[in-house]
Amino acid sequence: MSARLEDLARELGTTPEEILGALDRGDAEPLVDTAVQKKTERERPTAPSLRSLAFTEEELGKLREAVAPAREPQGATP
Repeated sequence: MSARLEDLARELGTTPEEILGALDRGDAEPLVDTAVQKKTERERPTAPSLRSLAFTEEELGKLREAVAPAREPQGATP
């Protein structure tokens, strides 16, 4: 699966910053990240509106878990 960072965040119900934090922690490994420098001198896009990521289904599942909102424990009383 590939998508722009902003679109991926919207689909997962999170923010681009949360996704990038999960990637920095190693929670998931993208196949492609257009912000990663290659051997060329050309500037790579880092803006969320331009940056694209691609994941295998397995890695996308890991990312989804990493950015999922914390759930309240069942049966918790205030």
